[in-house]
Amino acid sequence: MKEFSGYVMSAASRRPQKLPQEMNTVGLQENAVLKEPRAGSWRRLMTGREEQVFLILTLIIGAVVGLIVVAFILLTERFGARLYPAGGAAWRRVLIPTIGSLGMG
Repeated sequence: MKEFSGYVMSAASRRPQKLPQEMNTVGLQENAVLKEPRAGSWRRLMTGREEQVFLILTLIIGAVVGLIVVAFILLTERFGARLYPAGGAAWRRVLIPTIGSLGMG
């Protein structure tokens, strides 16, 4: 059998067949080289600085939640302004909540 770049040419089949990953030592070395820096950099970042990483994560999560709260408040205010316009009829202020309550059960 001849081997070239991860394939084996068998004499019987005359077609190249892919080597299993365990036999392809070049592929194993490439995978190890590619995966190690990512895992190593996270370990180096977390070693001795867990409090700082958690503080940054807390600030990011707090900012995102704050933006979601502001968006919810703006959305409900605008929705209320459309349902109950300033110069609207008085019957709308009674009818719309009643219909909504009956619709929800």
